[in-house]
Amino acid sequence: MLKLLTFICGFLLITACSPSEHVRGTVIDIKQVQKIVPHVTTLTDVHSLLGPPSSITLFGKKAWLYIGEETTTVSFFDPVVEDRKTLIITFNDDSTVESYKFKEFHHGHEIEPDKNTTQTYGNDPSLLSELFGNIGKYDPPGRGGKK
Repeated sequence: MLKLLTFICGFLLITACSPSEHVRGTVIDIKQVQKIVPHVTTLTDVHSLLGPPSSITLFGKKAWLYIGEETTTVSFFDPVVEDRKTLIITFNDDSTVESYKFKEFHHGHEIEPDKNTTQTYGNDPSLLSELFGNIGKYDPPGRGGKK
């Protein structure tokens, strides 16, 4: 019995610490990207090769962005970014590819969120008022709102 308990505890410890890999966004297939020929490949061709983009630019030249990230998480620690790629494809006015380029993990940078807060006005209800505040506000069932 002690051997079984030791085995189960060891198994749980080993599996709890094994890394889990996560893929977020679009996995960019380099072989498919190499099929893109500037001034020949159309917007429809790109869509059939790579699928729908992660994002589309709203201003300036029309561009599609394919964004993907691979992370590894061990146990309860913060995820570690293993790879992050962004493919930016710009299009001409006639909807053919003008150019494409990759942005890699090292092109990005961490930003620090602003610590300032915006004051808002309103109620900050307590737990009791949240639980009991609606008692008597509504008509009893069966009255149909008629007074």
